[in-house]
Formats: sequence, structure tokens, C-alpha cells
Amino acid sequence: MVIENKNPKLIKQIGPSDCAICCLSMLTGIEHAEVISRVGDTWEDGMGMANTGLALLRLGFENREIPLDKGAYRIEDVDFKILRKPWGISDEMFKSMIWGRKALLTVPSLNIDGGYHMVYWYYDELFDPSPKKTYKSYEELNIREMVLFLEKSK
Repeated sequence: MVIENKNPKLIKQIGPSDCAICCLSMLTGIEHAEVISRVGDTWEDGMGMANTGLALLRLGFENREIPLDKGAYRIEDVDFKILRKPWGISDEMFKSMIWGRKALLTVPSLNIDGGYHMVYWYYDELFDPSPKKTYKSYEELNIREMVLFLEKSK
């Protein structure tokens, strides 16, 4: 069963690589240390999140995409969808997809050259867990991957 945090508060990183843990904590309302315990080896201190999809499954989210012929999928019991760039849609279409939903967004780090960082999008608010330089608005983001949660609206 997924715990949904309906009133997220910004959680700042404790270390240099726990941005995804902070975002998962903001998403679910589960304490930082408990998220680390539940996601297990999908996250490594000093390295970051290796498999966000598996981490979400371990936190109780559902994602069953059933393969059909010719690469098509039938989707059943899906709480989230992972999209990686290039996803073949315009920036404007992407913005319309994300607005009014929750998402985990992987973006270039503002603090580690060549590194990546995760931020949490909550309907129309941006939560950046970095204790250093942070993203302030959607327009600043150069999204490389998104985990889009498929509920309709708050």
C-alpha cells in the first residue's frame, strides 16, 4: 500500500547523493531513514539512485506493463510511468503533461559538474532538496528523465 503525502514539506539532503531519497520521502511522507531501508540496494550512499522504478515498487507503488505483439504494451495497475529523453514530444506538450501531477525529475546537477540531481514536482510546485545551489522554477529545468505519477489532480 502506497502512503501518499498530501502536504509535502521540503526535505534537504543530508549527504551529497541522497536527493532521490529526499524526493521519495517528500512524495510518500515516509521518513528519510525508512526510505533508505525500504529501497535497499537501489540506492547507494555516495553514488545515488541506480533504479528509481524498483525503488518505487519496494515502496508499494504498482507498475504492470504487460508486453503485447510488436513492442506494444497493455498497462494495468500503473501508478507511475518513467520517460527518458529523448521522448519525442515537444517541451510544451511535456509541460502540459506534468502540470497538475506529481513527478520525480532527473536534471543536471547545479553543484556537481557532469552529475545528475533529482527534484520533486508537486502539481505546480518545485521542491529541490539540494542544500547548495537549487532550481527555483520549472523554466530552469533541463529534464533528462521523469517519473510521472498518473493520478488526475489533487
